[in-house]
Amino acid sequence: MNERAAILIFGPTASGKSKTALELSKNIDSIIINTDSLQVYKDLQILTSRPSTEDQKNVPHKLYGTQDGKSQYTVANWIKHACAEIELSFQEKKTPILVGGTGLYFKALEEGLAEIPDIEQSVIDSTNKIINEHGINYLFNELLKKNPNCTISSNDKNRIIRAYNVLMFTGEPIDKWQINTKPIIKNIKYHKFLINSEREDLYTSAERRFDKMIEEGAVDEVKKLNSFNHDKESTIMKAIGVREINEFFLGNVTLSEAIALAKQKTRNYIKRQQTWIKSNNISWNRSFKKLMKSF
Repeated sequence: MNERAAILIFGPTASGKSKTALELSKNIDSIIINTDSLQVYKDLQILTSRPSTEDQKNVPHKLYGTQDGKSQYTVANWIKHACAEIELSFQEKKTPILVGGTGLYFKALEEGLAEIPDIEQSVIDSTNKIINEHGINYLFNELLKKNPNCTISSNDKNRIIRAYNVLMFTGEPIDKWQINTKPIIKNIKYHKFLINSEREDLYTSAERRFDKMIEEGAVDEVKKLNSFNHDKESTIMKAIGVREINEFFLGNVTLSEAIALAKQKTRNYIKRQQTWIKSNNISWNRSFKKLMKSF
């Protein structure tokens, strides 16, 4: 295998990515690097399906559970840390295996990040004032008026704010800035593996996994998470299962209803992930055998 080659394993939630990475690691001297935006948080292990302690003992795992829940971990943060881990892997003569379901991380790794100028504080303050007075939905609608081609989800508060600030400060939509990018790491070859099963099979797998999360203590995990008093709009507090279980704590739903709601949210997330895969023309090598033969 090329000395500067990395394996990328991507797919929707509950598709078996982590299991595949561990299978690969049996045949390759490797290091597994997290490429999931929620598994970076140390305060949430069960509901984010972080690798077990045993798995992490058997194979070196990096960027799992490294961040405090109060931090807003960005794509830029991940790129910086992931690139450092990739280079360390090469120095140790190991193959980095990047595994996760956050497509934007993989995209940024291969294509690079836009070099957007630092936003002036006056623009940030003006945006925050709009949110305080009118709410995030109002800001999102204003963004759409100015950039009708915006593809950001109406639920993605952080990206809405970022896109609005960029537009107000530079006069150009954020997607235009993102066109002119270049790869982050030079002289590297990527072996890419997409795991994308039939949607109904993923739904079944995800629901079984959530039942296992409940059995393993997800309810107590959310109770402990609440004791840290994180902002309700922070990334970690919006993880699937957290809000639904908190609705149970508030007495608004039964535990069975909370579980059903979380499963529905997971199904919706899987659908969005598969839509992203299709819209970005992701058609990586899907064969495990073919992938193994390339080494």
